[in-house]
Amino acid sequence: MNYRMMAATAALFALAGCAGKDHLIYGGVCVTCFNNPVTGEPANYDPKDLPPGAMPTVSASLTSAANADARDCGDYDCKTGQVIMRSPKTVGRTEYQMSYSGNVDTAAALLKEAFGYLTPEEAVGQYGNMAGRMMFHNGYNAWSATPGVSYTMKGPIYNCNLKTSITRSAKGAKIVFSLSKSSGDKPSPTVEEAMKTVRAKAARALGV
Repeated sequence: MNYRMMAATAALFALAGCAGKDHLIYGGVCVTCFNNPVTGEPANYDPKDLPPGAMPTVSASLTSAANADARDCGDYDCKTGQVIMRSPKTVGRTEYQMSYSGNVDTAAALLKEAFGYLTPEEAVGQYGNMAGRMMFHNGYNAWSATPGVSYTMKGPIYNCNLKTSITRSAKGAKIVFSLSKSSGDKPSPTVEEAMKTVRAKAARALGV
């Protein structure tokens, strides 16, 4: 790696850091996570090429072959240097069921409007093609409909994620609200507090 590349890498390190684990990141890849398994020396850069003070001392746990499997490279895979994609953990969940005497299509239309659910087409229309499509690939939004039979709607609300399932029943429609909170969501309100608001809004929307 030439000096210009190393200087650019060092600059990126200064701007973004490397998850606090004494590594350099370039182009989203940890370039200092690879070490010679025998000597423990860096395999993909020469420390002498770095400007003075650009690279902190790498701890023994990161350079020791014996600890290779126990290394902590933060958000980067120690073997490949690639960013590790972690799914948010669910930290709270609650559910509520209610009945509606009208038909399933009416219930779906009223609840869709009340909670601001979007279809994929509506999301594209409001936010553009790329952003609209991405909304339905992140796990926070979902939409499916079989008119006269069932609907499933999902979206973020009250710092939580709300899923509403509506199915036809003998007496009209059965509605199930599932509210969850992930580790990346703001802690307030709790799912229990948010569900109280969901129940009140649903009752007003459906007139029950």
